[in-house]
Amino acid sequence: MDGACGDLSFPDRIASPADADVVVIQGGQNDIIFNANLYDVETSVRDTVEKAKTSSPNAAVYLVGPASLPGRTPEYTSSVLAAIRAGAGDVHVIDISDLTLTMPDGTHPDAAGQTQIAERVSEAIPG
Repeated sequence: MDGACGDLSFPDRIASPADADVVVIQGGQNDIIFNANLYDVETSVRDTVEKAKTSSPNAAVYLVGPASLPGRTPEYTSSVLAAIRAGAGDVHVIDISDLTLTMPDGTHPDAAGQTQIAERVSEAIPG
């Protein structure tokens, strides 16, 4: 899927080292275009997970997202989450859609919002 990163798909941007213990993948609204085809989301997630597993075969892989954003209905966010889960296979998905993030610009979480996301991710990863 094309987004703010041009024609570099999520799988093309994966660069996890072979000896990694944990790989955390988080996409954002620039990676899932509003009203994106959910089949494309599922396929992109599947390809990204496969590349991470191939690059770091001994790592536990986690997916983070999606955040609930202004202008996006809860149904849309739920649909994106379902597509992410479908593409994730046996990879753990860390759902952050229930967090109430402070977004001064209406789009990007501020430091407090980033802290909430970091805490959720930390809680989900053992050790």
